[in-house]
Amino acid sequence: MADAIKISRDDFESYLDVQNYGAWNMFSNEALTATGLPKKTYFSIMKNYEELDKKYHDSREADRWVLTYTD
Repeated sequence: MADAIKISRDDFESYLDVQNYGAWNMFSNEALTATGLPKKTYFSIMKNYEELDKKYHDSREADRWVLTYTD
């Protein structure tokens, strides 16, 4: 039986940051290196991308609209 890999929100967001940057194909070693993630974690994100996107989508959307009020 394979070991389960826990993917945190931070792990997934590291992957998304590199993906959104758009400089590399996500199958390249450069993209893997840029995320700073372990290889197993990186490929687990690729394999389970849709599930992780659904899991973390709501909280990611909420963070974009944090407002700061000033007088």
